[in-house]
Amino acid sequence: MGKVAPQENMDEGQDSDSEVCDSDVEDMSQEELEALNSQIDALNSALDSMEQKNDNIYSQLQKLLQDNREIRQQMQNQQTSNEESSKSAPQQ
Repeated sequence: MGKVAPQENMDEGQDSDSEVCDSDVEDMSQEELEALNSQIDALNSALDSMEQKNDNIYSQLQKLLQDNREIRQQMQNQQTSNEESSKSAPQQ
C-alpha cells in the first residue's frame, strides 16, 4: 500500500494548513506580527538557554564518569598491590 499525502486525506471543502496560515498572517496587524515575533524570539532565547544548560550538564556528567573510572582503577590497582604484598610476606 502506497503512502497517502496529507492533502489527499482532506475533505474537499477544507483548506490546507498552509493556506489557513497564509490567510491568518494576512489578517494580522503589524502590532500582532511584532508581538508574535517577540514571543518567538523569547522562545528561541529560552530554548538556547536550555540547550546551553543541557550541554553543561552533559560535560559535567562526562567529567564525573571519567573521574569515577580513574578512582575505580586506582582502587583496583591498590587492591591488587595489597594482595600481592600479602602473598609475598612471610607467614607465621
